[in-house]
Amino acid sequence: MAETDYCRFGEVPMDNGQSRQRMRPWLEAKVQAGNIPGLSWIDQEKKIFKVPWKHGGKHDWSEGDSTIFKEWALHTGRYREGVDQADWPTWKTRFRCALNKLPDIQEMKEYNQLDGSEPFRAYKFLSKEELNQKKLGNNEYREVCTLTPTSNTQNPALPDIVPVEVKAAPQSQLPNFPSDLEDLELDPIKSDPNLLANTQLNHIITPANDIKEEPGDHGDVEMTELYAELSLTTRGPQQHLSPLQVPRRQEPQDHEMEILLRYCQQQVQIFHVRSPHGCRLFYDPERNDQMLLEPLKQELFGPDQFEQLEFPQCETTNPGQEEHTYKLLTALDRGMLLECHNGNIYATRKSRCVIFISTPAINNGEPFKLERNVKVQVYDSHGYFEPMLQRYLSGASKKPLSHFVIGFGQRIMSNNADHSGLLISAQVNHSRSQHRLNQVSCASPLSSSINISQSDDFDKLLKLVKDESNAQVMEISNGLSA
Repeated sequence: MAETDYCRFGEVPMDNGQSRQRMRPWLEAKVQAGNIPGLSWIDQEKKIFKVPWKHGGKHDWSEGDSTIFKEWALHTGRYREGVDQADWPTWKTRFRCALNKLPDIQEMKEYNQLDGSEPFRAYKFLSKEELNQKKLGNNEYREVCTLTPTSNTQNPALPDIVPVEVKAAPQSQLPNFPSDLEDLELDPIKSDPNLLANTQLNHIITPANDIKEEPGDHGDVEMTELYAELSLTTRGPQQHLSPLQVPRRQEPQDHEMEILLRYCQQQVQIFHVRSPHGCRLFYDPERNDQMLLEPLKQELFGPDQFEQLEFPQCETTNPGQEEHTYKLLTALDRGMLLECHNGNIYATRKSRCVIFISTPAINNGEPFKLERNVKVQVYDSHGYFEPMLQRYLSGASKKPLSHFVIGFGQRIMSNNADHSGLLISAQVNHSRSQHRLNQVSCASPLSSSINISQSDDFDKLLKLVKDESNAQVMEISNGLSA
């Protein structure tokens, strides 16, 4: 078995052919024992733990900061005490590779603290139920999504992206499309045979898991010969471009919102809501709401002074996705209302389509269902955002969120899930909170430090080119002033 296979499953064979203990039970025992510096529980009940992650290049790094990586190298047999030479960066890379390959361990990025004196990454041991939900979100939901390979798949200039082969499930194994449509007067949505042809992709792109933190060797380049070929006369006339002038945006009003609407993985619309009354999201191309008179019209569709924001048509090459999305849209004819008062956003569901909300202001982002015709506060800029922002600036808390997520007709799996598997979803930003976050995004002690690689030979070549160009500009300037 190749080394990458060991990394994939978190275990390697012993010299006698027997398998060593898998990474999860091994690591869980280490966390529970608490005898490795920095490896400890964040929330033992939820099985969330932290792994020390200090960079080996920091001036205060010591071997004790990376004990867990050495322990894993010893456990897997990749390092033999007194025989092999210590290789801390490689141990760290292998540990992270093995950890990221395990399906029942999930990184909790919102808890990560990668700067400060004691940086760490946060992970969670998933239960069987959570693992099943994760598989459902990653596989079954994506059966209805239009996945289009990008032109960057074969681009060798993108080292952080690797191609992954995707094999479509046999038609007999395609699951029923998941739905929470108990309020819809529609037949249950079945698996569409047409979806099979649209999921047979050769490649999709996913982020690479093991990215080396230390600078690599780019090889030797004969700089003298290479630079001689790049004389200024062969490079053509120089073009001096003025920097892009971006107007400074004023602080938004406290009632403003921004709505990013998605159909599966595709962002289809951005709405900027500036009305102090709020907005209504709906789908009704024939505008039947205009056929009714007050007060019945207001009872069915909400106040008339709301901004009327209509869902666009679903245009995709995936016929199954288009059909299912259309069924959801037809159940959104009465829509939902969003209004913002004093920095607080309220949602009211009018439609037959079931609507789920995931918001940091309620139950730490755990999704919940909106009941019909009940006005619910779904975002709190003063009670949640501002206090948490102050704690973030002092280094005592993670960064607050300036948005919440809406799932239309399908349950949002969790606040950590990838929502691209939902047929229709929306992210609603409180504009002023987002503006405030942009202003202070780099001001917290928890903000990542700046990292710049050491110059390689090509960087040095570029510096030579710049120096010669500047010398020519100075020579021309002196000649004009003479």
